[in-house]
Amino acid sequence: MCPASIGTSQSVRSPKTQNAKLWLVLVGVNHYQDAELPNLCYSVMDCQGLSEALQEATQAADQAQMRVHHDNAEQPPTLAAVQASLEAMVCQAQRQDTILLYFSGHGVQDLPSQQAVLCLADTHKDNLLTTGLPLASILQAFGRCSARQQLVWLDACHSGGMSLRGTQAEMQTGMQTGAAPLPDPMPPMVSVLRQRAAQSNGFYALLSCDQDQRSWEFPQLGHGVFTYYLMAGLRGRAANAQGIIEADSLYRYVYYQTLQYIDKTNQQLRLINQQKRSKGDAQLHREYPLQTPKRIVEGVGEITLDLKTVSVEQYHLRQALLIDGQTNSPTKLPLSKVLRQTGDFDLSYWPQPSDEKEDVRAAIGKCLKIEKNFQVDGPKSVQSMVSPGVEPGVEPGVEPGVEPVGTALLYVRGEIKTTEIGDSVLVLADGTHLSRSWLRQMLRRSTMAQQIVVLDCPKAEILAEWVEELQAEIGREQCLLAAAAPASAPDAFVQALLDTLSEADLPTGLPVAGWITQLQGRLALAGVTLHFWLSGNSVIEVIPGRTASRRGEAQPPVDIGLCPYMGLRAFGTGDAAFFFGRETLVQRLLQALNAQSFLAVVGASGSGKSSVVQAGLMAQLRQGKQIPGSKSWWTGSFRPGANPLQALAISLAHQSMDGKSVEVDGETERLQVEGLLHLGVEGFVRWLRMRLEPMVVLVVDQFEELFTLASEQERQQFLALMMGAIAHASDRFKLIITLRADFVSACLDIPALAQRLQQSSVFVPPVLSEADYRQIILRPAEKVGLVVEPELVNVLLQDIHQGVGNLPLLEFVLEQIWEQRQPGRLALQVYQEQVGGLKGALERKAQAVYDSLAPAAQDCARWIFLNLTQLGEGTEDTRRRVEKSELMVAKYPEKLIDETLQALTTAKLVVLDGGDEPPRITADAAKPRGSHPALIADRSASFSASLSTSAVTIEVAHEIIIRHWSTLRWWLEENRVRLRSQRQVEQAALAWMHSDHQPDFLLRGVPLDAAVDIYINHTDELSQDVQTFVEAGLAQREAEQQKTQQQLRQAKRAIALISTLAIGVTGFGGATYWQQQQGRLREIETLNALSTAQLANHQSLESMVSAVQAGQQLQAIPKLLRRWQAQPLWAQTTGTLQQAVNLSFERNRLEAHTQQVNAVAYSPDGQLLASGSDDGQLESVASRWHPAEFYGGRGQGSRCDRAQSNNGCHV
Repeated sequence: MCPASIGTSQSVRSPKTQNAKLWLVLVGVNHYQDAELPNLCYSVMDCQGLSEALQEATQAADQAQMRVHHDNAEQPPTLAAVQASLEAMVCQAQRQDTILLYFSGHGVQDLPSQQAVLCLADTHKDNLLTTGLPLASILQAFGRCSARQQLVWLDACHSGGMSLRGTQAEMQTGMQTGAAPLPDPMPPMVSVLRQRAAQSNGFYALLSCDQDQRSWEFPQLGHGVFTYYLMAGLRGRAANAQGIIEADSLYRYVYYQTLQYIDKTNQQLRLINQQKRSKGDAQLHREYPLQTPKRIVEGVGEITLDLKTVSVEQYHLRQALLIDGQTNSPTKLPLSKVLRQTGDFDLSYWPQPSDEKEDVRAAIGKCLKIEKNFQVDGPKSVQSMVSPGVEPGVEPGVEPGVEPVGTALLYVRGEIKTTEIGDSVLVLADGTHLSRSWLRQMLRRSTMAQQIVVLDCPKAEILAEWVEELQAEIGREQCLLAAAAPASAPDAFVQALLDTLSEADLPTGLPVAGWITQLQGRLALAGVTLHFWLSGNSVIEVIPGRTASRRGEAQPPVDIGLCPYMGLRAFGTGDAAFFFGRETLVQRLLQALNAQSFLAVVGASGSGKSSVVQAGLMAQLRQGKQIPGSKSWWTGSFRPGANPLQALAISLAHQSMDGKSVEVDGETERLQVEGLLHLGVEGFVRWLRMRLEPMVVLVVDQFEELFTLASEQERQQFLALMMGAIAHASDRFKLIITLRADFVSACLDIPALAQRLQQSSVFVPPVLSEADYRQIILRPAEKVGLVVEPELVNVLLQDIHQGVGNLPLLEFVLEQIWEQRQPGRLALQVYQEQVGGLKGALERKAQAVYDSLAPAAQDCARWIFLNLTQLGEGTEDTRRRVEKSELMVAKYPEKLIDETLQALTTAKLVVLDGGDEPPRITADAAKPRGSHPALIADRSASFSASLSTSAVTIEVAHEIIIRHWSTLRWWLEENRVRLRSQRQVEQAALAWMHSDHQPDFLLRGVPLDAAVDIYINHTDELSQDVQTFVEAGLAQREAEQQKTQQQLRQAKRAIALISTLAIGVTGFGGATYWQQQQGRLREIETLNALSTAQLANHQSLESMVSAVQAGQQLQAIPKLLRRWQAQPLWAQTTGTLQQAVNLSFERNRLEAHTQQVNAVAYSPDGQLLASGSDDGQLESVASRWHPAEFYGGRGQGSRCDRAQSNNGCHV
């Protein structure tokens, strides 16, 4: 809070004079000309800081005049300059004015006169009264001043009379070491101040410490402790609810905060000394004697300084990162609330509850404020991060010139494992590995002044080694906490953290030294050992203390920075805490699964099938409260994609490695599982029987991908595997599928699956009740401490209006409101003015993102969305998951694709997945590779690095984007035919590549013609593999044509030779006649061979001509010779002609149809033809394939039958 004014505690105040003026003289001295007066470190900073605080606190005064004297100011802190300022203030101040003198520097007692003297820059110790500023003379001048309000604030080195304050020797040791004590100035100083206070009702003196004490300076504060809290009080910490700072309230604030800070510092020193004693270190730290500021005041007069600014109180930078992948952790949200509300931390989370995939190393770098973050190789391998020019093994520190500031808290929950080469790594929830050496380097390179690192590693055995290695360099302010909760109570440590933080005294706060003491006692009762390390001279506060003025303030709503709405994402098991509105449906699923080995969850697109299975059913199974023993079941989930068997093997191998050491290679595990699956049902049942878990529950999400992406052969093999496992191992295996309702008919065409589907399926309704919608809106917000305006709830319920498929739209809109929320509140105004309402919200968001792109990026975005859409075959278009490599074509450079994908993922329109293969660590990956650093501090660089992995897949965030974004729908209709043909070519190219380029897999005939058309018109949109495939088909066609031409030439030469011989022997009588007939027979054989070759080369018309010529030649042979010698040739010629006739036809296309033609009818006279397709289109065609008028218009169904007129002219 910013103070509205500064005043005294006097209950009666005189009216404020309109022309009151504030006179300020501030003096701070670091450097002294006299060598016997040691230089100081922070007096100048004190003077500068206080002048800034006073400027903020006095901007509401009608007039204010400030004179500042310090080493770096325009007016030097010399005797003549300071005296001139004091004289001007004393002489010019009027009765209604206020004067204030602040001094920070050495205070010395002059022994002959027993006077307290303030030492200025040109003061000499041997001549104090003449060269210094005696306090008595200052007060005498104040006596001559007409101003009724007079304040003196002294932060002098001899306020406590022990020794010179803040010398260089003291700064090195933190304590008085060798400075010679001087006579205590406190008795004469207090005496003369009291005399002045007795003479004036408006006089108020404030001293930095009492007698027999001293004024301490702390480097971490950058000020003397007295002035530090004096500045904080002026900036609002000492203000009351009305924004007024009383003189007494300012004194009390400074008094208690100074005592508290020194006490917390001593607590920390005692704990550090305990660590030293445990290691046999005898060089212990001395504790600081207490310092209590002192006030001198008699009858208090009115002192008021008004404000007119609304400057914000400056808080200490505090950042926290919670790395916890535990699903449904009961302590995650309460811990977040405590750290945010009472700890004043800005919270971040990993993994992020959003589509955006941020590498955990980048998140740690942000929390620790590392200026340069370097990473080697892939994001999931164990790395050593080094700066350029730093040799491997050398610990890099804070970047030069970077001043450490703020407090960072890092909470990490994971499992400690050992690599093949013996290195210890921390394995996070997603399988990411963090090596101990990498984490140590990150902590040492942090620019945050204070570090609090908490390692929550259940069942770990080597935590002491981690704490030992993660310790920062000497003097760094760091607190390390680590504990291993037992398997029977894995949340024991985090629960102790939460309990101790929740029970902290808010006015006092909780320093880490006190926190450690409380945790030791709490964990000892649970049998858990706390490993800790504490270093540094500054007080590290996990809960900062609250001042008296802030205790009574109403706390604003807690906003922990965690979005409880999924947007277009499906809920996962880790999001169960925010999943509401489907409790009854989840109970039905639990009952059905408990009674059956197969469960189909069927619903329309957007009805929430995946969410209710993952966040509802699976989350309940893992808790084990609904079905006894289900907590120990093996559970896994995957999407079949184009290769369901491979996806199944990866899922089984990944889940199987959860309880194994990282010495087990994930690739080896996957190959072992694939080997068992290769054996068919027997191998899969064997794997099921080998599991130690009593039951295996497998979820096949988006089951329809078996029909839209997988091949027929893969689909049959996968279904045979699943159905066989249910038949032979129903006591150990349960299968759950989520299926879109429009694919039920395709499943019913498979007998084995149809039987299961009819016996055990649960329909997910797309429409919920108003009470359920209300829970979906309100309950997640309550979990994270957000307030939802009742008006917003009512308007949302009205806009939903029971619309089918509105559930994902509702989540999307709620996420948009959260992103643009007011602090701690979801407001109707944001929904109406910024989001724009439920209807069209997604359309507007998608179009706005697209319009914001550059023209080249817009074209690239169009290419991406078309590739991410699976065209429906009698069903709705759906999303299509592709690898990033499939998007890499010549038309769009990789940089452009990366930039466009970044924009689309930031807008949450597309989703990136790091691949299904589990991360693994090898000996090579664990070795430092400092010679190839890669900068990842920049977010875009990190994004591009994540895209560079071959396993990255991309898909549309939700199918609702395809249905509701009109621009995308227009793109699809415009390119539907081409896309179908192109993807058929791509599938054929893939099959050709898998066959090791076998010629039999190349395209021929009409399919090749279609591929060539795409190749000519869209070359730059085809991958290099597809281009090579089409070029190979063309090359084969050319080779076959050349071979056919050669055969034709040979045949023609033979015919010419035979004809010549026949003509040459016509005059030789009977012998020559015989030879002529024999030549004719050979010519017929040649024509038959030529017809066959032409037909093989798709030259059907030429083949028919050759066959007819052969028949004509055969008819010319005499009947007697034909029956006797040409009988075999007769059968051959007849067969060749019949083949040419049957396989020769004229191709014409039915252009009006856009989907599969399923019925054809024609008239008896062969003059009219009618066709019908799945899109309901009927087409009539007349003779010679000219379109004829169709009587009856467009059909309405997906099937058609024929009916013809009596005359046979119409159908």
